[in-house]
Amino acid sequence: MLKTVKSTNLNGQSVVGEQIVRTFYASVTSEGNTTSNSSTVNRDLYIQNYEQVKADEDEFEAKVREIETEVFEKLATESEEE
Repeated sequence: MLKTVKSTNLNGQSVVGEQIVRTFYASVTSEGNTTSNSSTVNRDLYIQNYEQVKADEDEFEAKVREIETEVFEKLATESEEE
C-alpha cells in the first residue's frame, strides 16, 4: 500500500558579497515532522562574518517556524473536526 505525505521545502543561502557562505535546508511534512540541515560552504568567510551568517540562519529558522505553525494549526483544526 502506498502512503504519501505532502511536504513543504525551504532552501536558503547566507551570502557575503557574491560568495555563498552557508546553505540551509528544511522540510516540513503535512504530519508536522521537520527535517533541517545546514552546511558551511566557505569556512573562512563563515569565520570572518560569523555574526551576519548566524543572523541569516536565525531568519531562516524563523521562516521554518512560520511553516511549522501553519501545519500545526491545520492539524489542530482537523483534530477538532473529528
